[in-house]
Amino acid sequence: MELHYLGTSGPNNTANYEPRIDGVKIGEVQLRHRTAKSEKLPEGFESNVYYEIDPAFQGKGYAKESLKLLLEEARKVPLSEIIIVARESNIASQKVIEANGGEWLASKTDAEGIVHKKYRIVL
Repeated sequence: MELHYLGTSGPNNTANYEPRIDGVKIGEVQLRHRTAKSEKLPEGFESNVYYEIDPAFQGKGYAKESLKLLLEEARKVPLSEIIIVARESNIASQKVIEANGGEWLASKTDAEGIVHKKYRIVL
């Protein structure tokens, strides 16, 4: 697996990547040099990372490997830690984060009643 760099954009210096297997795009990942808040997340739950693996490639360890490779990129920035958020209902994402050293910090419910979990990964 490799992360193919697509460029950096926006006020948070968001670096955009495509995780690829044998040259085939299997999802997308982003590393924000500064934390940013999605309008869907509760206040205080800004994050540095976004990742998504295409459904056809889920359940094969690619999210775990993608995050691992993204953490290597974060060390080059250099960042000393990253903050990452997952829905409480998304057990697979929580496992990916925890497998990469994620330490749970807090949980919070958004305006729609969805519980989000906030993690830190020290680099």
